[in-house]
Amino acid sequence: MKRTAFWIVIAAIAALFAAQLDRVLVYSETAMLPKDAESYKVKEVVNTYFKDMANNTLLFAIFETNVTDERAWNWYWTLKNETKLNMTSIYDIWKTSEKGLKKLYDASKNFKNMYEGLGEGLANLWAAVDVIHYIMVINGLYSLDKEEAVSTFQALVYGTPLENMTDVAELLYDAVASSGKDPTSVDEVFTLTVAYRKLKSGLESEYAKAYLDCLYKGLIGEVKGKKYWLDYPMDFESIKNKIMDDIKSVEPKSVRCFSNWFAAKVGLPGDIVEEVVVSAYEGKEVNLRGLALKLILEKEGDIIKTLFLSKDWKATIIRLPTNDYETAKRVKEEAIKLGKGILSKAYLLGPGVLSVELQEANIEDARRVQELSHALVLVVLFLITRSIVASVIPFLVVGIGIIVGMALAYFVGLAFPIYHIAKTLMITTGLGLGMDYSIFILARFKEEATKGLSPKEAAAVAAKRAGHAVGVSALAASLGFASLALSGTLMLDSMGLTIPLVVLATAATAMTLLPEVLSKIGEKSWFWWPGRLTVREERPFEGRPRTSVLVAVFVLAIILTAYSLVFYINYKGTSDTTLFLPEGTEAYEALLEFAQRFPPGAWGPVYLVSLNCDCHNVLESLKHNPAVATVIMPEDVPSLKKDGINLIMVIPNSQPFSEEAMKLVEEIRHIREDKCCLVGGTPAELLDTKVLVTKSFWSKVAPFAITATMLVLLVSTRRLPPVVSAAFSLVAAISWAVTLSHYLSLYAWGSPLYWITPLIAFVATLGIGTDYNVFYISRVLEELEKNVKNAVWAPVKSAAPVILGLASIMASAYLGMLVARSVALRQMGLALGFSALFAAINATLLNPVTLSIIVLIASILKKR
Repeated sequence: MKRTAFWIVIAAIAALFAAQLDRVLVYSETAMLPKDAESYKVKEVVNTYFKDMANNTLLFAIFETNVTDERAWNWYWTLKNETKLNMTSIYDIWKTSEKGLKKLYDASKNFKNMYEGLGEGLANLWAAVDVIHYIMVINGLYSLDKEEAVSTFQALVYGTPLENMTDVAELLYDAVASSGKDPTSVDEVFTLTVAYRKLKSGLESEYAKAYLDCLYKGLIGEVKGKKYWLDYPMDFESIKNKIMDDIKSVEPKSVRCFSNWFAAKVGLPGDIVEEVVVSAYEGKEVNLRGLALKLILEKEGDIIKTLFLSKDWKATIIRLPTNDYETAKRVKEEAIKLGKGILSKAYLLGPGVLSVELQEANIEDARRVQELSHALVLVVLFLITRSIVASVIPFLVVGIGIIVGMALAYFVGLAFPIYHIAKTLMITTGLGLGMDYSIFILARFKEEATKGLSPKEAAAVAAKRAGHAVGVSALAASLGFASLALSGTLMLDSMGLTIPLVVLATAATAMTLLPEVLSKIGEKSWFWWPGRLTVREERPFEGRPRTSVLVAVFVLAIILTAYSLVFYINYKGTSDTTLFLPEGTEAYEALLEFAQRFPPGAWGPVYLVSLNCDCHNVLESLKHNPAVATVIMPEDVPSLKKDGINLIMVIPNSQPFSEEAMKLVEEIRHIREDKCCLVGGTPAELLDTKVLVTKSFWSKVAPFAITATMLVLLVSTRRLPPVVSAAFSLVAAISWAVTLSHYLSLYAWGSPLYWITPLIAFVATLGIGTDYNVFYISRVLEELEKNVKNAVWAPVKSAAPVILGLASIMASAYLGMLVARSVALRQMGLALGFSALFAAINATLLNPVTLSIIVLIASILKKR
């Protein structure tokens, strides 16, 4: 029992490391994104230059009342103060806007001094112009030449306050001369204009100039046709009083005019600035918070309603400056605690959050799958062995192999990232194939024992004959799965690195540990209880179906395979990654709630990164695209431009994981004129993953897997017909399984298969199906060594029940995934389960038909 002791010790040590496997698993939503993908480059740019966009964890808060309610306002600021996080929300933008309007309001109070000062200054200068004009008219100075007129004016006003205003007299003289008017006919508009120009020329402040312009425009209509210079000659105070009355009457209108100029200068809505400026002028209080909300909605409405405010005004998005799930979770808990009476629901959203919740759901799904798979396998084992102990022993042997394989995977995970789904497939594949190997050896042991051999002799034959087949099968299966490591993507690479470890480990335990155990206890009656082991006389299989039946079955198989193969080759599947998100989880509910209240793509936009180009033709096409909710430009959000790199956010009207969002990416890439406009973001990452992985799969993975397994078959059998027959049976099994799974998935879950499932089914069927073909062909070769008639059909009696039983175990392991909560895992379980069943059926029933047809064709050709 040295081997048994060895494996027990190894299993005990391995269990310590296998238990740590979860620590090295990766739950990235872009786990299959190749590094040479365009969207990967965009991701690097965003992470490097726009880190605030890279930290995309969202707190999605739904209120029982309006977002603008005072309680909601207070709730947010209390939350921000308690958590000490520099989070961003509509309330931050709102408060910043309110502070800006408060500054404007305070400044507008100071403007009142400017209004009064300019009004007083204009009145003084204008009244002086009126008096000067009267003096020049009465004294006929306009009829003189300019120099003489000015000189005479100086003499007339010498010793009066007007003696220093000869420059105004010059301006008046030039104005009258250039207008060609009779000096006695000019009205107050004329003298106002001279005073306005004179006053403005001495101003430096653009604000003062702007207000003076507004005052001048308002006064023109007020004083047109009036002649104060004639009505109140030489009465400066009377003229000034009349002018001040006019200025006061147009002052409110001038203030409004000035507010519109100021609004245009600072880029704010005129109606809001006017209300603030006029209220400050009139000394009235104003609702700055209400105006601030109106301001941000008028100025940045599309951005606010896309990124922060829901359609019904009852939900908001708070952007957290972290991708750490635990930190985000604590913020949510604090939000709920502080939001009693005001907050209805709170969710976390974002790629990082979805990854963690996917991880938690996957751990729970893995547990449920394991429990059901183990139960189903035990039931099938008992039906095959008709013995409780004989059912448990292979289970224990395989368990040791899985533990060892998972421990090895842990060490692989220390050097290479392992995608979380790989663990589930390691367990199910290891359990299924391990049981295949163990039961195949156990069945051969039982077969030899019923012939009268001793347990030691029967174990030796089983180890030699069945063990050889198991070794060849494990090699072929592990090579098939290892081919996934050529994909260049995290998800498939991790499967290619880990699943072969479990396959080889379970094969090793089945080939070495199980025969030794059987040699010791295989003859005990309790081992086979409630059944028993009885010696029986071997009866050779002598019959085979009629040729017409063989031809009919073969033709039917070709027809079915042709249809399903065309279906499989052209099958696209769905790219909706939400199929991996279990229904009923908080993240799933959050996505549904979010899509009802916001543009669904707001939490995972398409990014356009422009490198020294403007992406003009792309942006033009997006303006009226119904698939686009809004486009956010660097002009709207200055932080989207850094170091000459522009980041443009395109918000889809569909979920980032949806087919519609990915079609939008394809459309953008199709219409762009310059590759300097890179397209990325969640939808682009998923599209690139699908396109590049599919390309890599069919150019690298599939050719390697097919070549490797067929070479193993050819080397082990040394005959071409069995390889051809096995290839046909495998192609049929793969295409049948995917076609049937597609229609069942549509019926059961309303969704086609996730696009990666047919690819995984291809590799799994190749590996598992090769096992069954090797098991069958190895028995055919044994029969040929014995010169048995109809050697092709003889194993149908001895090997077919065992192989079909093995497939039932394998299918049970995979179909256990049907209890998973995510549709994608159910689909995968369905496709892999059918793959195992069809692979076994074809190996044991289609193989002899195909080989018989090959023999028939060869005999016909030979006769010719």
